Amino acid sequence: MNKKGFTLVEILSVIVLISLLLGLGIPGVMKISENMKKKSLNTKIKLIEEAGVFWGQDNKTLLQSITDCEIDDSGAESNCYKISISSLISEDYLDKENNSNSYMNPVNNKDLAIDENCKVHVYKKNNRVYAYFGKKSCANSID
Repeated sequence: MNKKGFTLVEILSVIVLISLLLGLGIPGVMKISENMKKKSLNTKIKLIEEAGVFWGQDNKTLLQSITDCEIDDSGAESNCYKISISSLISEDYLDKENNSNSYMNPVNNKDLAIDENCKVHVYKKNNRVYAYFGKKSCANSID
């Protein structure tokens, strides 16, 4: 007997195997993608903080009376100079993304530059400039 083609059972078993492989592989790929977005956000936060330090070094006169940033348990800061991300972009301390004044969060696609609560806290201590990104005040754009 001359047999051509595949039987229905053979075709169905191949479809089931492919479905199982995809079912196991896609969640892993999605997890890798999410981890890469989080790493990208952390890198952007470091760039924002570095831009704050560069800004502070160029504007030390504004920081003369600021000796230390104090943060209480609730996350409230006092005695810090706060500068917005949009100001760092407009003053060329941060590069624009896609030729606009936006600075997008890769995790949730929210614009960090638009959120006026997102500030870089800059202060001077022992003649060195320090900056940190106020994540607690910027929770709507970071989460």
